[in-house]
Amino acid sequence: MSMLICIHKTTGRLLESSSKQSASAQLIANALSGGHGVISESEVETLTVSQETFNALVTETASYAMKRRVAYGDLAAQLDMIYWDKINGTSLWMDHVAAVKALVPKE
Repeated sequence: MSMLICIHKTTGRLLESSSKQSASAQLIANALSGGHGVISESEVETLTVSQETFNALVTETASYAMKRRVAYGDLAAQLDMIYWDKINGTSLWMDHVAAVKALVPKE
């Protein structure tokens, strides 16, 4: 079984989750209105993760590697972020990596 999750792109913080794969639009709406400090849809990333990964994300005892893997998000999304940073002269990917490192420091 997989889970659909919404995370904050900068902090990697879990905002919303659902076991229904068709709930993407509703999850984003909930993330935007749920008092998470999210201002726009561009700050939200929707990912599909395994139940094991989801459990690790919400469990304090999750390994450092698992927490980092979930916080970094999908590799394809990271590559897209790097591409658009190069095109736009921005540093969103570097900011994302810095935020993940701060959120999940080395043990």
